[in-house]
Amino acid sequence: MKKVKKQVFIQKLMLWVLVCTAAMFLGACRLPKDRYEEGREVVAKAGSINTEEMKSGMDTEEMKSGMDTEEMKASMDTKVKENRIDGEEISQARQDVNLQMVKTEPAKSVLRVGAVAEAGEREDSFYNLQIIHSFAKASEELHVETIYLESSRPDDYEKNLEILAEEHCGLIFVPGREMAHLVPNAASLYPKIKFVVVDGNIGKDLDNVACLTFELAKVSYLAGVGAGILTKTNQVGLIIHENCADENSAGYGYYAGVLDVNAKGEVNQKICFSDLTDQEEAKQAVSDMKEKGVDVIFYGLGIAGEKLVPFCQEAGIRVIGTDRDYFDLIPETYLASSSRQIQIMVWEQIKDVIDGKWENGIILCDMENQGTDFFMNEAYVPEELKQALQTVKERLQTGEIAVPDTKDTFEAAYGER
Repeated sequence: MKKVKKQVFIQKLMLWVLVCTAAMFLGACRLPKDRYEEGREVVAKAGSINTEEMKSGMDTEEMKSGMDTEEMKASMDTKVKENRIDGEEISQARQDVNLQMVKTEPAKSVLRVGAVAEAGEREDSFYNLQIIHSFAKASEELHVETIYLESSRPDDYEKNLEILAEEHCGLIFVPGREMAHLVPNAASLYPKIKFVVVDGNIGKDLDNVACLTFELAKVSYLAGVGAGILTKTNQVGLIIHENCADENSAGYGYYAGVLDVNAKGEVNQKICFSDLTDQEEAKQAVSDMKEKGVDVIFYGLGIAGEKLVPFCQEAGIRVIGTDRDYFDLIPETYLASSSRQIQIMVWEQIKDVIDGKWENGIILCDMENQGTDFFMNEAYVPEELKQALQTVKERLQTGEIAVPDTKDTFEAAYGER
């Protein structure tokens, strides 16, 4: 009996020890669970803690560890700065990716466009520079591929045309004054390619050829108005290149502009057989004008204005030029410039092909469709003249003023000169 009681006692004792052990274990597990819940609350609130609160909290903790307060703030500033820089770098990386996506052309471009450059240095050719600028814009905004072939000499033109055709260009631009004669043969060999002759005419109508011709009489008329008002001697000059056929219409327009604002005005014309890049030739041309009392000169296509203008300054002659303005070269002397807007018209041709609106034949580029324009050196043109030129420009754009562009139309309005 005693033995049984002893066994029961031992069993109760062991059960009691087991219960106590379990109770102690469960109590020990309760603290980590409570801390976990508190930790979840802290994490939830972390997103709403601002930088100053974080600094304050860290300052307190770090002061408890014995670190100097200012050192802790400096440390925190460094951490905050590092975090901000990292954020900026990530943001910049995302922007770079986006920019790259915008700038990257599609794997299969909308159109491949080519151009053959005039021979010589790129910077020396107004045509070349205008094409380059237009191609850059079209590549970025219209997602076209562009191929621009430079030419060391005129003998390269035909070969470069063939290269562009073999590269499967859907549209090819060529300078009309230099290679219009090559286009008919190229157009017949490659009937699926569209060719655009810039500032020229091939003399026949082909289904895959467009010719951009620039109407210069109206912008030259504006030059004449400016010269007729500015001159104090009633003697104005006109310098043109013999190889520029369009200068005939420009000359009549200029003459008409002078006479419409100055009945006593006389136009002294000089036809040059070179572009006046030779210093001595340019100097002589200006000297001849000066001897006739000319105090305002308008020069046309094919004349090197950068060579002519310095001699005009020395002679006290003001200048109105063509195409490339030299407003920054000698601003007091170079007052205005008439211009063919080749860049705009090339862009329009590319867009027309993409939009399915391209047409062959002769395309007249004038003031009405932004094919030509007249620019003033605003800071140096007298206000009265500026207003007068702007008024005339508006009347020309609306067709209110009729400008003669041939000998017959000029003489019918102004008589023989």
